[in-house]
Amino acid sequence: FINLLWSLSFGAKRYKQVSSITVICAIGNIVLNVLVIPKFGGIGAAAAFLTTMVLQAGLYYRLVRRDIVSLPLLPLFIFTAEAATCYLVVKNIHINFILQLIAGCALYLLIAVAMRQVTKQHFKNFKHVLTQ
Repeated sequence: FINLLWSLSFGAKRYKQVSSITVICAIGNIVLNVLVIPKFGGIGAAAAFLTTMVLQAGLYYRLVRRDIVSLPLLPLFIFTAEAATCYLVVKNIHINFILQLIAGCALYLLIAVAMRQVTKQHFKNFKHVLTQ
């Protein structure tokens, strides 16, 4: 998600804003690491990284939405919830890892189609891309 937003911002020649966001997040990550690693160790480092990534995503999203294009976030949250559901269901099936992966992908696709997140037109577009 951050890479998509960064690419949109960079492609729109918002170099100064992209650089500012990168520097702000890098400094924020360093400060958070200095503050939390001594007390919480690896968990603190992970929390600092997660906090910085959420900040970076928020800043890039604000930049893209304000200056470039409006991106809806609801589909992102829906797809994430679908993926989490599939993971929780499939991890409790005691079969080979590869079969779990296939079952998880199939379940994910089934849920996405059932919720109309993926339509027949998406499949046609995907087939068209593969045949080029």
